[in-house]
Amino acid sequence: MASSRFAALESDALFIIQEIQSLLIQIPTTASLEKRKSLIRNVDNQIQEGMSLVNDMNAAARFAVGSAAMQSKIRNISRELEALSRQNKKNLSENGNTNPFQLGSDIIDIEQQNRSKLLNQNATMKKASASLARTENIAQENEAIGTGILEDLGDQRRKLNHASDLLDETNMKTSQARRILNKMNRGVISNKLLLLGVIGLEVLIIALLVYIKFK
Repeated sequence: MASSRFAALESDALFIIQEIQSLLIQIPTTASLEKRKSLIRNVDNQIQEGMSLVNDMNAAARFAVGSAAMQSKIRNISRELEALSRQNKKNLSENGNTNPFQLGSDIIDIEQQNRSKLLNQNATMKKASASLARTENIAQENEAIGTGILEDLGDQRRKLNHASDLLDETNMKTSQARRILNKMNRGVISNKLLLLGVIGLEVLIIALLVYIKFK
């Protein structure tokens, strides 16, 4: 939204600059003094309107993406308007010899107002640039913090993966030990059964021998 408004304001400002340039071309070729006065006043009004558009452009640039490029365009338009203002002031000086006070002191006041607006505009642009620089620094700091957090998370993930591998290895060794113990238990039971069989056989043999002896 802000970028589209900025584009519309820029188009209006460039159109006004073209109008001013066309009027300035007409001034030297105009024979009538009154018409030259009217053209000079018209140029002053157009310059004042252009400066108002520059202020609106600067306000729109504060809330738009890519404000650095917009600020560059604002500076170019401001310089162009200032140059046109100087040229019109020169026309005022050249036409003032015929009737210096008839053109009106209001035009000189407008020139001073335009100069004051340009200075204010430059100060505003500097503040906006400083604010943009601070924003970029904060963004870089946040990016560095985010990168550090991601690295820490990566380290923790590697540690967790390593712990998981150790746990898997421990589980595998525990299963192997359980299998060995089960095998040993089966061997012990087999040995006990074999021993009991041997003892039973011996008892049977002894009983048989006793029976034969006392028969």
